[in-house]
Amino acid sequence: MRLSDQVQLTPVAYDTTAIQPYLAALEDASFPAADFRWRAPDDAVITADLKPDHILSVQITWDKGWKAYTGGRRVHAWGDKLGQMVVEPQCSGPCTVELKYDGGTEGIYARAIHRFALAGGGLWILVVILWRRRSDLATTN
Repeated sequence: MRLSDQVQLTPVAYDTTAIQPYLAALEDASFPAADFRWRAPDDAVITADLKPDHILSVQITWDKGWKAYTGGRRVHAWGDKLGQMVVEPQCSGPCTVELKYDGGTEGIYARAIHRFALAGGGLWILVVILWRRRSDLATTN
């Protein structure tokens, strides 16, 4: 589809007016079909024969942790008014778009906190074991 086919207004309960151009673009046979394949829970690939003004509407919930790449270069990806991912690959001809999820800033911090917590727990267990050994040696002497 094209940028102008995106949902421009946030849809309101049973009013489908805002999504009509989007739905028409999804059904438009003049746009090339795209092949979507998961490689892992955080890694997918999309292949299509695109023009530079085409965008990909990906039915995955948008999160800042998603990154899109074409030919090894990062391309623009964002969330639309439906909360789904949009990728602007800027390809001409056969195109492969790789989607990778790294969790974004929150995911990076969560992984760091997780590692510190594990290390702190292990250190705490080690200190307790050494403290008990020292106490046991002191009471036997």
